[in-house]
Amino acid sequence: MAITIQRTWSVAGLPTDVTTALISDPTGTFGIKRDDTGAVVVADGTAMTKVSTGNYEYTFNEPDSTITYTAYVEFVYQGSTYHFEHDIPASVGGDTALGTTFAKLADAVNDFLGWGSGETERTARAINAGYREFLHPIYTDSRGRKVSHEWSFLRPEYTFSTVADVSSYNLPADFGRLDGDLYYSTDDWSYHSIRQVSQQQVFNLQQYPWSGDSTYWPHYAAVQPIAMDGLTQQRWRLLLWPTPGQVYSIKFKYHALQNELDSSNPYPLGNAAHSLTIEAAVLYAAQRMYDDSIDHWSEIYKSRLEASVSMDRKMSPSTLGMIREESDGSMGVYYQTDVILVNGVEP
Repeated sequence: MAITIQRTWSVAGLPTDVTTALISDPTGTFGIKRDDTGAVVVADGTAMTKVSTGNYEYTFNEPDSTITYTAYVEFVYQGSTYHFEHDIPASVGGDTALGTTFAKLADAVNDFLGWGSGETERTARAINAGYREFLHPIYTDSRGRKVSHEWSFLRPEYTFSTVADVSSYNLPADFGRLDGDLYYSTDDWSYHSIRQVSQQQVFNLQQYPWSGDSTYWPHYAAVQPIAMDGLTQQRWRLLLWPTPGQVYSIKFKYHALQNELDSSNPYPLGNAAHSLTIEAAVLYAAQRMYDDSIDHWSEIYKSRLEASVSMDRKMSPSTLGMIREESDGSMGVYYQTDVILVNGVEP
């Protein structure tokens, strides 16, 4: 099966060409390797293909689709080298897996409501109403409380590079909000994270001239809405303080907004693991919108959603680590805690 590795290099939020783009790990021993035996599948230093400005990819045929692989992308930009790890999961076979697609959901809606295949507009409306319900669920927990859940697969990682003397950077088009603090690439050898604060705090800090080293790394970040005219979707930018004095590679996780499902965007997120829940959400939406004389899918969706949430919570770490105090901007002191609760229970 062909696997494609893709990576984009952005500067100030804009895709930018790098000097070289290779498949290469930091030790210079492999490009892609099997995780079971460590055997090299793609040699170190293999060139990637430029598909557009700042966008690079490499395709290889995996010898065994039942195992996992580790790949590294190496970018060289303005004399600095950056490495990005890609973990390639075992393949489950696309449409042959126990997943669903827009076409399969359309068939389910049409069968349930007794519509023909030509009823496309109302079918798509029901599919995306159910998909939105699944992506942002609110349900009643075991204590009778209305609670929401944020799926682990809606929190991707994003990496960008700073520019010397530039403090503002556009965020991805699908950006919803930050998921925690920001971190530096291991190549930058920074020993602290970038803490998320309010815009007002950054504005206050910007009033005072920075007297530190010109190459000093930012300590704080704030998310700021970009003024829009309503002709396009809302966008956001990131403010850094102090203003970076050189190129740094910064990464963070964020809550990603999603596009509607259609024939060109057919695969719902969380697919194979949550396909029954997605289908139940779509049919529950179709029932509410077009045939509320029956109540068949509400209880089915509720039970499947509870199972999916339980499964997704198992993706959470068993421990949140150690508490670190670094309010003075230094590495700080580590304090070990006794017990940390995750979702209200001891792991």
